[in-house]
Amino acid sequence: MKDQNRFLILVLIMASVCLLATGVSIWILYHTSIEVERNRLVETAQSQARLIEAVGRFDAQYSRNYPKGSLEATLSQIRDAHGSYKGFGETGEFTLARKQDGVIHFLLSHRHFDMTNPKPVSMKSELAVPMQLALSGKSGSVIARDYRGETVLAAHEPVSFLNMGIVAKIDMAEIRAPYIRAMAIILGAMLGLVVVGAAFFRKISYPIARRLEEQNKSLNREIGERIRTEDALRANEAFLKTLLDAIPAPIFYKGRDGLYLGCNRSLEQFFGFSRDYVVGKSVHEIFPEGIAETYEAKDMELFESGGVQQYQQQLKNARGELRDVSIHKAAFLDKQGYMAGVIGVLNDITELKQAQEAIKNREQLLNEMGSIAKIGGWEHDLTTGKATWTKEVYKIIELDEKQTPPGPDEHLEYYLPGDREKLEKAYNEAIENGLPFDLELQCVNASGKRFWARAMGTPVFQDGKCVKLKGTFQDISERKTVEERLRQAQKMESIGHLAGGIAHDFNNLLFPIVGMAEILMEDLPEGSPEFENAQVIFESGKRGGELVKQILAFSRQTEHKMSPVRIQQVLKEVLNLTRATIPSFIEMEAQIQWDCGMILADATQIHQVAMNIITNAFHAVEQNGGKITVNLKEILIDEEDGEYSAIDSGRYALMSISDNGPGMPSDLINRIFEPYFTTKEQGKGTGLGLAVAYGLIKAHKGDIRVYSEPGKGTAFNVYLPLMEKMEMVDQQAPKEVHPTGDERILLIDDEAPIVKLETQMLQRLGYQVTARTSSLEALEAFQTMPYGFDLIISDMTMPNMTGDQLAEEVIAVRPDIPIIICTGFSERLNEAGAGAKGIKAFLMKPVVRSELAQIVRRVLDAAKPG
Repeated sequence: MKDQNRFLILVLIMASVCLLATGVSIWILYHTSIEVERNRLVETAQSQARLIEAVGRFDAQYSRNYPKGSLEATLSQIRDAHGSYKGFGETGEFTLARKQDGVIHFLLSHRHFDMTNPKPVSMKSELAVPMQLALSGKSGSVIARDYRGETVLAAHEPVSFLNMGIVAKIDMAEIRAPYIRAMAIILGAMLGLVVVGAAFFRKISYPIARRLEEQNKSLNREIGERIRTEDALRANEAFLKTLLDAIPAPIFYKGRDGLYLGCNRSLEQFFGFSRDYVVGKSVHEIFPEGIAETYEAKDMELFESGGVQQYQQQLKNARGELRDVSIHKAAFLDKQGYMAGVIGVLNDITELKQAQEAIKNREQLLNEMGSIAKIGGWEHDLTTGKATWTKEVYKIIELDEKQTPPGPDEHLEYYLPGDREKLEKAYNEAIENGLPFDLELQCVNASGKRFWARAMGTPVFQDGKCVKLKGTFQDISERKTVEERLRQAQKMESIGHLAGGIAHDFNNLLFPIVGMAEILMEDLPEGSPEFENAQVIFESGKRGGELVKQILAFSRQTEHKMSPVRIQQVLKEVLNLTRATIPSFIEMEAQIQWDCGMILADATQIHQVAMNIITNAFHAVEQNGGKITVNLKEILIDEEDGEYSAIDSGRYALMSISDNGPGMPSDLINRIFEPYFTTKEQGKGTGLGLAVAYGLIKAHKGDIRVYSEPGKGTAFNVYLPLMEKMEMVDQQAPKEVHPTGDERILLIDDEAPIVKLETQMLQRLGYQVTARTSSLEALEAFQTMPYGFDLIISDMTMPNMTGDQLAEEVIAVRPDIPIIICTGFSERLNEAGAGAKGIKAFLMKPVVRSELAQIVRRVLDAAKPG
């Protein structure tokens, strides 16, 4: 480049620099002036607003008697003061206004025009913008158009007490004018100086410029190199900052002096303070003193020992939540290899600890639930041969948890031989064919106790090969007991239904026999052979009826109620029943104390206990024959009697059932009452008979003990507490008098002999009887003459319409008619159901005349009004 061109460029640069410097200076001065003027206007507007409010409050209190009110008094004072005020500058002025119906009404005269009667301006107008802001309750400053449309710098302030606004303003043109003149003068002077200076500079600077040019080239090279280095450093620093900010864990780093050098965005978000706040501060300035001292001690420990440091601390996050934090720290080195500071990472492990606690709680819950349900889990690793069991499996097998559980093969020793083969087969099918299994098997635990278990398993395959078996193991002994009891209950229910049907027919047969025998006894002279024969028939029929009741009581699974029971009578019934079923080559002997006291018991359950023990004795002597002995006697157990240490002292009924069979060794005696334990061959027993007997005796607050030796037979002693003795007074029973009557009775039964018998009984008692053998005919007779009868006696089980159905039809016609149901046996109706249908009483067949007379009279008397 030629020197002349270089000179011209230099002159242009100098001129441009001068112009730029001048312009910037004027611009700065101009804006500084605006800010000064803005502050002055704001200060003035606010002070005037507060002054006007003070005057307004004063007038509101002390000028209420002013002719036009306190507000007008205030405005009058403001106008007087405004009239003597000359404004500030050439264009500066105050304006005071208030808003009414969306229009600005100026309250003071303007300085420029409309001085005496300022025109109102709409609040939606583009004019008087500062006043619009003041009347909108806004305080501040603005450059906007005033009521003239001129651009002004204005301070606006609401006068809240008087619902007014005040504006202090000055035209922007007035503010700019001196700077525009100064700019023009300075520019002219600067241009002259530039021309003169350029010429002088040209003369003396040329030789120097040549030298400087050479030095500049060298300097430019150095600067370029340094810039590239700094750019690389900045890029590296930006990369590291970006990398730290991208890490989701909070990170910090601080110098050897303990002051923080920086942190990443995650730490800012965690604690809720900025990076600028952290940098340059110590832990004591940021954290509570206790935590700060811990951090400081840990830092010193790290500087002394080096390496990596890890510890946990509870810290509050930005939301004030207490979080569990794992802190990892390491020291970083300077260029000389000395420790320059610490860098640390915070890991919020709150959720992890909560999850670990939840897993621990769930594991504990699963163990507890498994213990309640007696379900354990297992896993067998076929590759390593290792087995893993849960706590409940150890508990079921009765093994010490610290012992190593048996592997996939050895565990089979806890199953009975037949069931062991089933499990081995299921294992093999699972391993070879991938078939899961679900088996119910009999097992033996470590102490030799048998129990039922449900074993479920499923295979786990990898690369087509079975590598694991896992599943559950559950003790289902209780369920098996319940199932067996349910089966027995179902059997008894079936027997009950069968017995009920037989009882109905048998009672219908007995009824005429007993009834006719009773009528014959009434007609025959007492003491005659004929009377005695009729009496035998009557007593035999009654015993037949009692036998039916006993069969029903034994076969039905009804609610068990405790009541005074003569155990000798129960044993008599049991002996009669068992003697009929046990072969005659087995001898049975009974030694019963007939005056033994009563016990509080459920007779049916005591019956079942005796049956179960006698049956067990029968099985003991069944093969080779033998003898079964049943004894009953009262005993007194004393507190000091060591033989009965486990039994409370008092009077007991001792029922002893013994046999002279082969007996049992002591190890079997200890398990004789366990559910499903049996020494009998398959099909001979369930292993529940003695377990049920034991449970029933314990429920009666009694005790049962077994004595046996090999070759000497077995004896079961049952102790049942006796009731307190009650004084019995024998009284001569008065001669029975049958109540009579003359009411009209409608009698229905589908058995003609029964109808004939009941008709005779009722007629002998004085009643008027209308008899029918069809329930449909009886209903028709009643519907024809519903008030022609005072009582209805109906059989329960009849063709076409049962007794309860007939009762519903009759009551629908006449609700107040009393009804008695006579039945041999019925599952259709009980006393509660009968009462709901309007039935007043039951008569159980076979019916004797005394019972019939009493019930008929009682029902008729109850039905009488009043």
